Amino acid sequence: MAHIIGAFQIEVAMICTHNVVLFQGDSVTDCARKRDWDEPRPNYQLGGGYATIVAGSLLVSRVKDDLKFYNRAVSGDRITDLWARWKVDCLNLKPDVLSIFVGLNDTAHEWHFGNGVKPSFSRKLYALLLDYTLDSLPDVQLVLGEPFVFPFGLTEQKNEFHKQWVGEVEERAAIVRELAKEYHAVFVPYGEKFKELLPVAPMEYWSFDGVHPTVAGQQVMADLWMECVQTSH
Repeated sequence: MAHIIGAFQIEVAMICTHNVVLFQGDSVTDCARKRDWDEPRPNYQLGGGYATIVAGSLLVSRVKDDLKFYNRAVSGDRITDLWARWKVDCLNLKPDVLSIFVGLNDTAHEWHFGNGVKPSFSRKLYALLLDYTLDSLPDVQLVLGEPFVFPFGLTEQKNEFHKQWVGEVEERAAIVRELAKEYHAVFVPYGEKFKELLPVAPMEYWSFDGVHPTVAGQQVMADLWMECVQTSH
């Protein structure tokens, strides 16, 4: 079954009763989630971003469905960092629906620390991560988010950096789109959606620093996630 979002045909994931939904990725998904709880608790400490908005919306609209939401994103993570913690932070939670948003830091870390991951190698690692996941969780529904960056920053240096990142980040976005097709995953075109919204309000309305969404930007991401991921039984 497919769902059309803009120009993209997207595989539909179903969130069913008793499902576990896991959000993974970097700071955009982490969004200051807390980590001071000794044991994993669903539907709690999900951060201040789109993961919480999605969870709150579905937990209210589907009170009797016993849905469980986790956020295990980590600020600053690259695809290599996801690998290092995947068993504990993903596979052990046994998600039914796995949402991944990663890629920007693979570019950003090269510019800031000389420790990035070039797009071609990121693609190989991303594919291997999905293979690893499906080997352990063959029935998991995959949701892959499109990485994006706005061409401005809070400092003159970051303003120039972000402008120069755009081309490579769009290359990474194309890679994620390809992987979504290969792995029959839902593709969530965040970058394309924000481009569509620029005539409505400027970049600074949707992102406060060119990388991290504002509250309005996080709402856009949440709405698009729920639009792409069919949530009916």
